Amino acid sequence: MSSYSKKSCIREILIKRDGEKCAYCNSLEKDLTIDHIIPTSKKGSRYGRYNLVLACQLCNCKKGNTKIQSFLNKNNIGARNKTILKQIERIRRAKNEGREVKEVIIEEIRKNKSMGLQRCAL
Repeated sequence: MSSYSKKSCIREILIKRDGEKCAYCNSLEKDLTIDHIIPTSKKGSRYGRYNLVLACQLCNCKKGNTKIQSFLNKNNIGARNKTILKQIERIRRAKNEGREVKEVIIEEIRKNKSMGLQRCAL
């Protein structure tokens, strides 16, 4: 599979999961880029969909390869976007427990079902 095809496939997965908006500022910009929550330069997964989000070009450039928490704090994003914070917490929890992010999400879904909740945002 070519690099372009892989990016297109990943983009489609992210659009289905998060919608066509920037994960950081919620803008509905047409040309969204794929951003790594934890930069690959800081040992973040390159193609793991749980480490990827869609971001507008402005947010992606602002973030660069800075740590996600400092970017969110500096730009006052955390208060506006609970989805990205939830995803960061999943990544952090999985890393601390030596598990895959997918396992943490499956655990959340099972827990929510046992509590009678219908869905778990991926």
